Amino acid sequence: MSFVAIPSVVGPMVGPVAGGLIVTYFDWRGVFYVNVPVGLLGLYFVQRYLPDYREPKVHRLDIAGLVLFGGGIALLSYVLEVFGDHTHGVAEIVVMLAISAALLAGYGLRTRLTPFPLLNLGLFEVRTFRAAVSGGFFTRLGLGGIPFLFPLLYQIGLGLSPVVSGLLVLPQAIASIGLKAFMPAILARLGYRNVLVGNTVVVGLMIMSFATVGTHTPI
Repeated sequence: MSFVAIPSVVGPMVGPVAGGLIVTYFDWRGVFYVNVPVGLLGLYFVQRYLPDYREPKVHRLDIAGLVLFGGGIALLSYVLEVFGDHTHGVAEIVVMLAISAALLAGYGLRTRLTPFPLLNLGLFEVRTFRAAVSGGFFTRLGLGGIPFLFPLLYQIGLGLSPVVSGLLVLPQAIASIGLKAFMPAILARLGYRNVLVGNTVVVGLMIMSFATVGTHTPI
């Protein structure tokens, strides 16, 4: 598991530094072109090394569920994206939220009527699944926001250059890669529950500690 997870950390490790160098010394549009060779390389490795597992019997895709769920989530994401831009009036925002809620509610009704829905909401009746998803949601909000909020803090709040900002984000990814080598031993000694709860508390406190960072804080 650690071996599989390590490549996913390479992007957060290399990305901020590479992005800072491109923005500083080249055209900022080059940040988007980096995705092309990386994506092609990823497709190559998937095609070459990933086993092609197939189910013996595959049910038909729930097209109606895909439209309802995908449309509702996409519209909700759009509203959250433009909410702070004030490009739409209150009435428009409310209407889009109502349509999104109606689509998602329609999908919820459909899952009760179709034997093989796109996303089986009955899984939330399993206590462990419900706890993992709900707890992971709030944890991922904090962890997922770090790569976006920290560069804003460093560059806009503290006035540092994009290169320095990328270098300051780099230790987090290095620590994540290094820790994965010790995770099996830590889990065996402390247990999954203690590690999950303890890690969540520590991560929350560490994120909160950045509220004390200001222009007087040395690098």
